[in-house]
Amino acid sequence: MAVYLPLWQILVICITLPAVGFFLGVLFQSIIRKFTARFQGRRGPWYIVPKSLRPVVGSTRILQPFWDIMKLMYKQTLIPSTAQRKIFMSAPFVASASLIISIWFIPVIGLSPFGPFEFSLIITLYLMLIVPLTIVASGAASSSPWGAIGSYREVILTLAYEIPFILGVFATAMLTGILTPVYGGLPLLPGSLSLTDIVNFQASHSISFFGFKIPAFFIILNPFAAVAVLMSLIGKLKIKPMDIPDAEVEVIAGSYTEYTGKLLGVYEIAKILLLFVCLTLFIDMYLGGALVTVNYLGVPAFIWSGIVFGVEVIVLLLVVSLVNAANARFRIDQAFTWYMKIPLALSLIGLAWPYIMASLAGAGVNIGISIV
Repeated sequence: MAVYLPLWQILVICITLPAVGFFLGVLFQSIIRKFTARFQGRRGPWYIVPKSLRPVVGSTRILQPFWDIMKLMYKQTLIPSTAQRKIFMSAPFVASASLIISIWFIPVIGLSPFGPFEFSLIITLYLMLIVPLTIVASGAASSSPWGAIGSYREVILTLAYEIPFILGVFATAMLTGILTPVYGGLPLLPGSLSLTDIVNFQASHSISFFGFKIPAFFIILNPFAAVAVLMSLIGKLKIKPMDIPDAEVEVIAGSYTEYTGKLLGVYEIAKILLLFVCLTLFIDMYLGGALVTVNYLGVPAFIWSGIVFGVEVIVLLLVVSLVNAANARFRIDQAFTWYMKIPLALSLIGLAWPYIMASLAGAGVNIGISIV
């Protein structure tokens, strides 16, 4: 059963959680850059310059995305005279604001002011959808041909990845309501759309798989939906091969072409927040929300939760970086066709998977799984 926090705690979390999300997003983006460079065998300036100059260059670039944003904040903001000024200027702020609000609904190691809300999952999906819509509006309002092409590509790509993404997410949400007839065990929630309820179930139950107990992560109970959602997040994050709307060698920067200065800086903030939101949502939906409820070795549970969250994030960043490093960019028609074939098929299988298991269990087939 969901438990709501006192008002003062909600206010504190609403202020601090987006700031923490931005800081972690900066780290995540830096780690992706590092991993991608290592996978591709690239070397940075620290390895090239003479040793005497290395102290000037510095030994790490972990905060480079933050300094890039700060640089943009001190630059002049130019707005095309033919642009739709109100839409052009407001779109970056709407994108960032929608992601800040979405962070309030997504549990981070179990901490969320509005995660216990009954429809927090649906609200989060709507808020995440606002981001590509603002990008489309930005390109259309910029009066730039590159922006128009970028907006067109953004529309096609969004239509392609949103369908398997939504199907995969709801297949997981439905799983909480039909686990009892499928896998046996304890009576569960009637198909909860609360992210906190989804996290709490995974954290408080385990799976008996042919006598072995393992965590009741939904990536194990419904791997098809998990893979479909992860593939869709690649498109949301514009990771290669899905960085089509803002391909530099083709459309300059797509919808962002005419953005400069502070407005471009706000869009960069939105990109960092989106990275944090996507990874945290996947962890909540399929990896137990990194929530540890028991103290081990005298160490408080919330510290263990932070450690587990870090490990799960590193694993996801490794996967994302490997995909980014190993693939060339798709054409927009190739991306649409690919999403309509593989991720969509996986999400549909994920949607039917619990019912298939229920049919097998009802027919007396020993599927070897029970919830304890």
